[in-house]
Amino acid sequence: YDSNIGKAIATYRHGGDSTLQAFVISVSGTTPSFGTHAEIDAATDGRPGISYDPVEDATLIIWSDNTEGIGNVITVSGTTISIDSEVTFEATESCDYCAVSYDVSAAKHLVAYIEGSPSYYGNMVVATIASGSVTFGTPVTFEYSAVTDINCAYDANLQKTCIVYNKATNNAEASIVTISGTTPTETLSGTSIATGANSSDPDVVYDPDTGRRICCYYNQTDANSDSTILTNSVTTTADDYLGIAQATVADDTTVTI
Repeated sequence: YDSNIGKAIATYRHGGDSTLQAFVISVSGTTPSFGTHAEIDAATDGRPGISYDPVEDATLIIWSDNTEGIGNVITVSGTTISIDSEVTFEATESCDYCAVSYDVSAAKHLVAYIEGSPSYYGNMVVATIASGSVTFGTPVTFEYSAVTDINCAYDANLQKTCIVYNKATNNAEASIVTISGTTPTETLSGTSIATGANSSDPDVVYDPDTGRRICCYYNQTDANSDSTILTNSVTTTADDYLGIAQATVADDTTVTI
């Protein structure tokens, strides 16, 4: 969402010709209207990510073009998209999935992505926008096992970013990341969201009203979409109290309260 112009920007991979497209969404009342679709790249692979930078008034799009990970800055005037030059953040291999969120405290973007074949590790890199262009720090691996899905969201309460991902064993996990300069560091790693080889497609969103992150994922055991609240607050208050477990269980195990 571009808060400066009060419009949303969407990006997607075209299923017919594999081009990367973006367009502006305007809303009047409850009626949306769509601007002209702009081609960002002629060939892309996997899922792109998008994040708005309120300080630079620009939007970062990240994606893979089958051989490397790429980022680009776009700006919007009315419903017209202007495109900057492409910049590579992963030059050695493609990225199967890309996700990105803006870190308000660091005034930078955290990019989370799945490294290409043969490892499929979970990687992250910091992106900085200045004067309409993007630069990237050095990629860091946060998960040294195969990852199949990935998403991220900034937690304004913690002033850190939460990355949720699914391992090849179908266990959904979450990591908390802080940014210092252009270096991302895990402060909490590999916390299980759903175990038992039954989860896929995890996603996460920050709820500013409760100061918590809500993660949803697909439960393959019963073919339903489940959700969980992720909490590791910087302070302990009555609002952080969830209840008393109805059984004695091991760490990172789901239990009814």
